Amino acid sequence: MLLAAAGELAVPVIIQRSVDAFILPYHRGLRLEGLPADDLARLGRPDPGQQVAGTLYVPASRLGP
Repeated sequence: MLLAAAGELAVPVIIQRSVDAFILPYHRGLRLEGLPADDLARLGRPDPGQQVAGTLYVPASRLGP
């Protein structure tokens, strides 16, 4: 039972560390409320799945140098 409980508690930690280490470094968060209209147009229509609490997460490669 203890081993099963420890395994269930470890899953969220493993997911959090994999997201922090392998996904977030390649994406940038942009606040939509302060973004100029021309920058927003350059990014195109954002996917609602990439938006969290008013912040749009886009791949860093789409932002340019």
